[in-house]
Amino acid sequence: MNEILIRTNKGEYNPGEEIYGVVYLNIINPTAGRGVRLSFLGYEHFLYEYTDEEEKDKDGNRYEARKDYMRTSTTLFEKEDPLMLGSYMIPFRLKLLSELPGTFHASNYDAVMKVRWVATACYSVEAEVIDSKNMKTQQEINVVQFASQNTLPLAFSAEHTVTSFLFHRRSFKVDARLKDHWCRSGGTAKLRIIITNDTHVNVTGISIKLVRELMFMCKIGSQRRPRVDKCVVDEVDGRVLIHPEGEPVTLSQQSILNSHAEAFNRGLDNILIPLKDGNMRPVIPSVKGSHILCQYSLEVQVHLSNGTNIPLTVPLPAVLPCENPEWQRWQAPDWVSEAEVTSTEGLLSVPSNVLYSEAFSGIPGFQRL
Repeated sequence: MNEILIRTNKGEYNPGEEIYGVVYLNIINPTAGRGVRLSFLGYEHFLYEYTDEEEKDKDGNRYEARKDYMRTSTTLFEKEDPLMLGSYMIPFRLKLLSELPGTFHASNYDAVMKVRWVATACYSVEAEVIDSKNMKTQQEINVVQFASQNTLPLAFSAEHTVTSFLFHRRSFKVDARLKDHWCRSGGTAKLRIIITNDTHVNVTGISIKLVRELMFMCKIGSQRRPRVDKCVVDEVDGRVLIHPEGEPVTLSQQSILNSHAEAFNRGLDNILIPLKDGNMRPVIPSVKGSHILCQYSLEVQVHLSNGTNIPLTVPLPAVLPCENPEWQRWQAPDWVSEAEVTSTEGLLSVPSNVLYSEAFSGIPGFQRL
């Protein structure tokens, strides 16, 4: 059976990065195929619809928006005659746009409100043999957003004034900073809290909530609003804002009680916040697109012995998607080691000096550096 495969040099990329990859062909039976066409698709889409019987057959029973970021189809190589028997490796490269939303997928159905929604930002590379309908393959790739920061994460502060004996006013200050700019869905965020305490009060405990805000955005359009919905807000600039989860959602919370007053009054280091929901599933990644926004924050409260609570919000700059499982599971078949490199011309062609560089060294069939 003839076979076509595709492999990129990585499973995830930053916006603006270059993708290097190879299309593998193994032709063991005669075929009408004459070459290979490569397509790249990247888009963002959400659908928020009402499913009750009274609404689903009416016009305007949904809000929906889509934006295509990349939709290209390019001939990688083509011959006048059908492909000969043998194994081929056809290298390619393509550059991502510098502004792209990160890979994202989330969905839910509310049986009480009769509302279904789904939101996606996805990217894939597809290869097909020209004039051979049955020979086609696809690989999903992850695009990660916000992951290329080089400076230290920002510190966030809150201050409280305590009036002591003889009306002396003294300051209690809280500083909080994440250890890293970004973290991985299903992983752990690390938080450091520094306390500067010039007062007579002590810290009795610290509570931390992981909070998510999810929002969809689209143009209002000419259709009527399907129904009164507290999750949907009209904006004066011609957009509809939809909060499919309602108010910001608390996904998890933890309380840390004072076990050592002297150390606690200075703060805590390396507080671990699992990026999982109440059912221990990895949270959906953060994203900032044209129609989908998902962002996280840590709501911190420092509890004092005088009954005062000092609130502080620490935004999480980026929660990246889980690593690309499809790319990680991929294994090259034995025939790849016998495949010959087929040179190409055009926009996706790869110069010979790049073929034998680090960019291709991890792709089966090329020499590892």
